[in-house]
Amino acid sequence: MKEYPEVIDKFIDSPIYALKEECITIFEKIFNYCNKDKFSLENSTASNIFMYIHENFDKDISLTDIAKHFGLSESYISKLLKSSLDINFKAYVNKLKVNRAKELLSQGNYKVNEVATIIGCNNANTFIRIFKQYEGVSPGEYIKSLNKLNI
Repeated sequence: MKEYPEVIDKFIDSPIYALKEECITIFEKIFNYCNKDKFSLENSTASNIFMYIHENFDKDISLTDIAKHFGLSESYISKLLKSSLDINFKAYVNKLKVNRAKELLSQGNYKVNEVATIIGCNNANTFIRIFKQYEGVSPGEYIKSLNKLNI
C-alpha cells in the first residue's frame, strides 16, 4: 500500500460497476506475482482459468465445465487451484458466492432467496447453509446485524 498509493486511490475512487473489473485486475496481478516461478509455462492458462471462474461463479459451474471449456483434465485444474491458492475448487467458488451475496444483502434491495438465485444457488437452503458455513451466521442474521449497525 505504501509503494502504490495511486492503485489504492484508484480502487477507492472507482464507481461500483467498475469495482469488479478492478478487483479482477488486482487479483490477477497478485496471482501472477505470487506464482511467477511456480507456473511459468502455465501462467496464462492459470490466469485464464481464474478469470473464467470469476466471470462465471454466479452460474452453477463445476470443475467438469471448466475442464471442458479449457480442454484440460479436471485433476490438472484441481491441482492448479489447490497449489496456487491452497483451497479446493468448490471452496473457492463458494467463497466468491458468499462475498457477492454479502455485497447484495448489504444493499438491502434483495430477499435471501433472490440473492441465492443471483449468485447461482438454485436452492435457497443450500445458499443459507453455505453462507452460514463461511460467515458463521445465516443470511437473515447477517442482514439483522447490518441493520443494527445502521441504526
